[in-house]
Amino acid sequence: MDATTLIGRESQRLADLLVRADPAAAVPTCPGWDAAELLAHVTQVHGFWAEVLASRASTDAQIEALESSLEPPPKDPEALAAARAEATAALLAQLGTRADEEPAWSWLSSDQSLGFTRRMQLHEATMHRVDAELTCGQAVTEPGEEVAVDGIAHCADVMWEADHQWTSMQRAVVPVALLVLRPQGGPETFVELSRAAATGEDEEDIVVARRAPDQDLAPGTALRELPRAEATGSPVALYLWTWGRGLALEALAGGAESVDVTGDPDAVAALEALLRRGLQ
Repeated sequence: MDATTLIGRESQRLADLLVRADPAAAVPTCPGWDAAELLAHVTQVHGFWAEVLASRASTDAQIEALESSLEPPPKDPEALAAARAEATAALLAQLGTRADEEPAWSWLSSDQSLGFTRRMQLHEATMHRVDAELTCGQAVTEPGEEVAVDGIAHCADVMWEADHQWTSMQRAVVPVALLVLRPQGGPETFVELSRAAATGEDEEDIVVARRAPDQDLAPGTALRELPRAEATGSPVALYLWTWGRGLALEALAGGAESVDVTGDPDAVAALEALLRRGLQ
């Protein structure tokens, strides 16, 4: 899987759609955003990570200084399109000449490598390309199966795990269910679903998730005894679904797909609460 080439391809597809779209068109999978804001977001993200890698900033203080020095994306549609192309080219130039093993700052404390940035930007570009297609009423191009399988793992290992860690620093977190992701022809992923207690009178409990620790999955362990939900589908369907793009399943160019969810009602309810929150 040539992730750098795929980032460029997905970003170009996204841009080609959005520059022709009504700037005020709503993005159905990013509530509150319109087409212009989606393109501006991608421009800002690519510009930021290109500067992080080019500057070789390594501390949070350096990152804060870098971030504060960046200009916001332009409002003019033509200028924004040009800025997006420049930002993506700068990011690809950095990714294309450096190895995954090289040290590089990231927001994930456990992985300060350039490979993390490459992997994260692959999935972000893919999902925002899906967003662009849905915004423009286009059939959704299926990501490759290799990308989808990696994306399911990235969701559990990084996106859900980071949210779980940040939440657990503020709230009491108690495991309530076990989720099994079963991509057809791919590896199973076991996910611990936990309920995080509200911190104030006006708040509600929320559900967070993380990949279930291997040592907690042995027969007879507490996690194994929790209510269980299972989600089955193609790798592409599960990838889109876990990343909050369930709307895209009906619009896939190769034909509509679905994710089949079964299991204990309490576990399914916890899963539905997690998906309603989306990725943080």
